[in-house]
Amino acid sequence: MRIAHLADSHLGFRQYGLYEREEDFYAIFEETVERIIAERPDCVIHAGDLFERSQPPTKALRVVQQALGRLDNAGIPIYAVPGNHDILIRRNSLPPHILYDYLGMKIIGGRNPWYTHGETFIGGIPYRSKIYHAAMIEDLGRLAAAAEPFRKRILVLHQAIETYLPFEYELRLEEIPPSFDYYAMGHIHKRIVETHGQGILAYPGSSELWSMDELSSYKRDGKGFNLVDLEHDRQELVKIDLPLHREILDETIPLERLEEYLDSIVERLRALPERPILNVKITDVKEGSAPVYAKLEHALGDLVLQLRPRFVSAEEENLESVTEGSLEIHAVIAKRCGDDSALCELALSLFDLLSRGDSELLEEASAMAEEAQRRLA
Repeated sequence: MRIAHLADSHLGFRQYGLYEREEDFYAIFEETVERIIAERPDCVIHAGDLFERSQPPTKALRVVQQALGRLDNAGIPIYAVPGNHDILIRRNSLPPHILYDYLGMKIIGGRNPWYTHGETFIGGIPYRSKIYHAAMIEDLGRLAAAAEPFRKRILVLHQAIETYLPFEYELRLEEIPPSFDYYAMGHIHKRIVETHGQGILAYPGSSELWSMDELSSYKRDGKGFNLVDLEHDRQELVKIDLPLHREILDETIPLERLEEYLDSIVERLRALPERPILNVKITDVKEGSAPVYAKLEHALGDLVLQLRPRFVSAEEENLESVTEGSLEIHAVIAKRCGDDSALCELALSLFDLLSRGDSELLEEASAMAEEAQRRLA
């Protein structure tokens, strides 16, 4: 029994409003599917956030349709749980995954909390906020009991665990039943592989850089999917790396070295197959940043997809080093909420939803607030 495990594809995400970045997400997803077919696993598990939002653009729907058609032709079934981006927070709403039932996509959750694939149990829970924590614990217990008779057991969740995301978690590690052979996780965008109970717990990470905060983990651990062999007594996991199509450059340059930097980077940029995104921090800026920005734009504007400069003085640089981590927004929200865990969960969920900057999500945020008000009344 070999499975390919991926998550957090976020298809339809137009990062920074750039059409090219939306295309990058499609390209890496299509390449992932082709690589999976080449590896010939017994099945695919997608652990949530297939789409960026619950009402995806037409192209995102078509890209998934074509990919699932290729998997279907190759005889590789796919099992999926909806993630928080896939779900409209509204009673009786359905994720876009249901459109692909005819192509064999099996949605885990609702009326089908688990499936069987030969002698293997594949069960899970779609994304739930911490408001539904008690119900989630009960469902995890029922899944563990249902899985008990099977030779191999897989649990699929799109949830954050406190150990790995302290201010945004929905579950604690000790609350997850230890009796599964593989825990196919989604929601956290960096790669994580740990042992839990008798099995392996793994986040494959996002397929693309959904946030620039993921850049350091990408440089360290790469992006891609997991290939997991459950056939033997001891589970085996191999990380399949897929390099991104577009480079994301992140550089810090003192102002006094700007001319030297521009001379060196122009040749590098011209040699790249795709225009990159360039994050550059210029330090020791003593006066206004406008002339420096104009110089950067003149030299590099045509060579990058997006230029993202920051200008800091020596005093600001020192302040950043002193306060690093102390202004983490989720920590600030959690601190202001105090011991009211329900209020904290609502505040964090609304912040994450509204910070996406998509006006279509206002209705979803309103529904979330109304549901919380009903439960907290």
